[in-house]
Amino acid sequence: MRLTAFGLVVALTSVGGCAGYRPPAEGEPEPSSPEREAAGTAEAPEPPDALPEPEAVEPDAEPGEFEPEEPASEESAPPTWSEKTLAGLSLAEKVGQMIMPWVLGDFAPEGTAAHDRVADLVETWKVGGLIMSVGSPTDVAVKLNDLQRHADVPLLVAADLETGAGFRLSGSIHSPTNIVLGGATNFPSLMAVGATGAPSLAHDMGRITAVEARAVGIHVPFAPVLDVNNNPDNPIINTRSFGENPRDVAILGASFVRGVQEHGAIATGKHFPGHGDTNVDSHMGLPVIRVDRARLDTLELRPFQAAIDAGMGG
Repeated sequence: MRLTAFGLVVALTSVGGCAGYRPPAEGEPEPSSPEREAAGTAEAPEPPDALPEPEAVEPDAEPGEFEPEEPASEESAPPTWSEKTLAGLSLAEKVGQMIMPWVLGDFAPEGTAAHDRVADLVETWKVGGLIMSVGSPTDVAVKLNDLQRHADVPLLVAADLETGAGFRLSGSIHSPTNIVLGGATNFPSLMAVGATGAPSLAHDMGRITAVEARAVGIHVPFAPVLDVNNNPDNPIINTRSFGENPRDVAILGASFVRGVQEHGAIATGKHFPGHGDTNVDSHMGLPVIRVDRARLDTLELRPFQAAIDAGMGG
């Protein structure tokens, strides 16, 4: 019989700790076998042959192959209207959404060639928006409301409103009476606002521009001008700029942007990356600014960065 360590302990405990057996005291004779048997009749249990082997546990992964559990992902947000709409467009329709043709702001009744030409761009070519040109506020509003009805996807409408909505929607004058039939607000050039040094006035200019633009259906004013007028030989910017100091242009430009954005329109700073230090009219040629990046960061780009920080959307 093979005795394990555990069996040995059990055997010793059984022999030495049986009830009724007392080891002899010092000087007392050892009891004989019958006496010992009488003293303790309980027999020691037979020690087990061996302890049961523990059950083997298979490891979940080999060393080096452990892969942490991925955290439970949050339920993804439902797609937005724009995401769902875009997903439903064909490639040609997606290309069309990137096109914004120029449209005159005059009244064009349905059935006329002028009306049908633009309506075809909207219905057939699925253009994404329009750039509205000059017209009276009422004519522009009527035309845009009609064209929106022809669009499957709502049109995004922009216009060059550099000195307010009146820059394009100045109205008309009745002839021969010379009666002004009314129009949107046309502010002085930005340099006049810059001369006041008042950011609050620039904010008001942006606010009124946005409110009047939205009233006729225009969402994106191409304004403000963020060029720094630091070249006296510039033939095209000059009084269109807030001034020649990049810090002042940045402060006033950011205030204008906040006025536009806070009232539901999308401000668009121009003319990136800066058109102030040129001697070429960009309507007639291609201006080139030959300065390094450090100079751009401290002068031309400073108003654009301030406008972006103010929340400019365009």
